[in-house]
Amino acid sequence: MQLYGKVASWNEALKNEVEKKTADLKKKNAQLRKITLIDPLTNTFNRRFFFQKLEEEFARHQRYQVPFSLLSIDIDNLKPINDTHGHLAGDAIIKGVVQALRAIGRRGDAICRLGGDEFAYILLNSDTHGAHTFAQRLQERFRKMEFKGISIRPTVSIGVVNSASAKFLDAVDLYRAADEALYKAKTQRDAICIYEKPAPA
Repeated sequence: MQLYGKVASWNEALKNEVEKKTADLKKKNAQLRKITLIDPLTNTFNRRFFFQKLEEEFARHQRYQVPFSLLSIDIDNLKPINDTHGHLAGDAIIKGVVQALRAIGRRGDAICRLGGDEFAYILLNSDTHGAHTFAQRLQERFRKMEFKGISIRPTVSIGVVNSASAKFLDAVDLYRAADEALYKAKTQRDAICIYEKPAPA
């Protein structure tokens, strides 16, 4: 009986140790995921996560014909803000974009900071019109934001592409289309440009 009690006690101790190690492992895995997939400044997804998510959604669109939209977003005048007011002011502007996106965004969509002043937003189950409306709302929300002590008014330019708007080769091809639209938008500043597939030669 005494031996049985000792064995039961050892088993309980072993069980507790396994549970503790399992919990520690889950915590470390969560920390590792945050390091590898989360942008530390904005606490949004980073470039690595973005391309993983874009691949997933592109595959889903190919298989089930469920359209989604990609918004490429760029802060027009971040460099002069950094030069005039310092990088802390620039960081506040970057966080402001995320704040505006979270305010109007939907559950399931993905906000990603690709680096510097560039962001991407994956808008699920949407057509071109819905994505354009979302982009307009983002600009309106961002224009209304107050940034104390910053004399240069920040704006954002946005390139929009919908997965059903052309026969894209792959997720990277779709991303290039969004980037192309963004480039055109940035030539105007504070603008939205929707990708249009080239006319046949």
